[in-house]
Amino acid sequence: MAKHPILFVDDESNVRELFRAQAERLGYTVETAQDGVEAIQRVRERHFPIIVTDLYMPGLDGLALLECLRGLSPDSVTMIVTGAPETELPRADARDCSLAAIVRKPWNYHELGQVLERAIQLYQSGRPSGLPGLERILLIEDDPVDERLTIARLSKDVPNFSVHVVRRLDEAEHYLSHQQVQVILTDLNLPDCRGVEAVERLRHVQPGAAIVVLSGAQSEQMAIAALKQGAQDYLLKDLADGPALKRSIRYALERKSCELKLLDLAYTDAITGLPNRKLFHDRLLRAVSRARRNQSELALLYIDLDRFKIINDTLGHEAGDQVLKVVADRLLANLRGTDTVARLGGDEFAALLEGAGQRDVARLAEKLIAAVCEPIEVSGRSVSVGASVGASLYPRHGFTVDGLLRAADVAMYKSKHNGKGRVSWAQAEDDEQARERAELEQDLQQALARGEFELHFQPQMELRDYRTVAFEALLRWRRRGKLIPASQFLPVVAEMKMNEALTHWVLDQACSVIASTPSQAWRVAVNIGAPDVTEGLPLALTRALRSHNIGPERLELELTESVLCQDKQNMAHILSQLHELGVRLTLDNFGTGASSLVALRRLPVQGLKIDGSFLTCGENARFARSVIEVGHALGLRVTAEKVENHAQLDLLIASGCDVIQGCLVADPLDPALLKNWSPLLIIRRPEAMTATPQWPRSDGGPCRPPMSIPDREWPWPAARGV
Repeated sequence: MAKHPILFVDDESNVRELFRAQAERLGYTVETAQDGVEAIQRVRERHFPIIVTDLYMPGLDGLALLECLRGLSPDSVTMIVTGAPETELPRADARDCSLAAIVRKPWNYHELGQVLERAIQLYQSGRPSGLPGLERILLIEDDPVDERLTIARLSKDVPNFSVHVVRRLDEAEHYLSHQQVQVILTDLNLPDCRGVEAVERLRHVQPGAAIVVLSGAQSEQMAIAALKQGAQDYLLKDLADGPALKRSIRYALERKSCELKLLDLAYTDAITGLPNRKLFHDRLLRAVSRARRNQSELALLYIDLDRFKIINDTLGHEAGDQVLKVVADRLLANLRGTDTVARLGGDEFAALLEGAGQRDVARLAEKLIAAVCEPIEVSGRSVSVGASVGASLYPRHGFTVDGLLRAADVAMYKSKHNGKGRVSWAQAEDDEQARERAELEQDLQQALARGEFELHFQPQMELRDYRTVAFEALLRWRRRGKLIPASQFLPVVAEMKMNEALTHWVLDQACSVIASTPSQAWRVAVNIGAPDVTEGLPLALTRALRSHNIGPERLELELTESVLCQDKQNMAHILSQLHELGVRLTLDNFGTGASSLVALRRLPVQGLKIDGSFLTCGENARFARSVIEVGHALGLRVTAEKVENHAQLDLLIASGCDVIQGCLVADPLDPALLKNWSPLLIIRRPEAMTATPQWPRSDGGPCRPPMSIPDREWPWPAARGV
């Protein structure tokens, strides 16, 4: 044992001396360090098979120290000693594979001996430095020099593997669709893809592979984005020598293994081994998308066990669990390999059958009921349960996952009510309504490819000088010759999970319009819903700006107020990325949702937009005035939308609003009119509207007289009515 020295790190001298005395009695040699800096210096001077550190120390804490020591001593087995409470200890799923144990203070002498002995066995087995299961690596690199260098380093330090090299991401996707690999090494600067989108696409085509990014860009922001997209490590090419590359691959494999185990626990029912409710919901969502795309049917069976509660109450939960396992096996045995059966919870199961008609589903449901009713041997006793089944079909009984589940659940309760042990069908929706909804979904599925979406632009006018400062991009769908506003189809788009693709299209089209009018100084504002504020939004925005070679100051994002209710930390990170790109951020429809001034102060927004519903007299007018005052107090520019008459205009002028938008200024315009758009907007003021409206003031007195607006015609009369 004396051949295996130990490094012990603790900021308390009495603890260091106690550990040294007890370890030396056990036959080990011990060197000590009082903090992380001294420990790193000791490791640089000599190799320690075992490194033991306190968890909390001044400067580098224990976990940070072990992270630093990975590069200096990758083969060392590490341990933590701590007096911290159980809740502050690192979780088992977050521990490194070389962390042998966590020992509580004060430790027992015999326990310490056993833990150190296991650590030595672990070190001698070579587990920390091994690369378990590594047989095939995919390298995605278009630079021949970097390719040769990486392969040389792999050949020297990572034996017993084969490497396949591709130059492009599409080549990698094709290879991965036919070959299984353990590790993917990829650059992010590829001919057909730039940025972390490559990680997402690679993870999608082969979810079980560990991904290591080899990048020439020393960007913490890019590294975090790559890890969030699914990479297991981010390594700079300049620092990726043989040992570092070996460590990175080893840790990537360990992290991926841990991730897959956690996913299995998260998506699998612990008793039956079937998919749980969460995984079933995901598979049903994908099945509905395929059925919608292929115009095919799918069936959903909602299965509830009869008399199960009696068995659970009389024979105990262990017997109940055995019954659930047998039922799960029988359901699997009577379904096709392409079908999905899941346990939703309690004694409820569900089956998903793609490409099945009503007659086939009815026969199968009867077959499943008969199989479940067969006697089951539990603890030497024969018991029996029954099954009541509710069935629904897409698209006859619903168009969404929630609709199909709800319809099948209601049908299942109808089976219970009518005597149990039978199958009942959901009530069909109105035939005309079902037909129209199916046609709508089918048309929306193809609308983007057919180029049927359009952007119209409504000007926003600065009240200070009546000049155009921006245009809001309003989405329209030209369906069968008729122009449909976004409010009528965006809810369906969200249900069909098309909103992200459509948002990226809108960004690209808005940038295209900006690029076609380089001499203009106004911005284009694009609406972004809270579900669309994802990790991929900054990348899509960057791609659109670069593609059309325009500056970010020409673009504005109007974010719905519901972003204040999202994951605050993640949302703040994404909005900070957007802000760093240089685009203007405005909070849209302020006052209609869960407003939070605390959250608003922390978000990098430059403007507020008041919803038009508040531009009426009475209490709403007071609210509008208050919002304008709050916005100015926070240093934000305030825009009012849906301004339709001069009374509303007078209110906004009296309240000090900065910008207005609405049909009083101009209706939404065709993009062709923007090239010749005059920046000056002058509103004609009828003589009948010259009287001062008595809007309430915060001090109770009447408003000041409205600002005088010259009685002139529109500069572009043709713009009206577009």
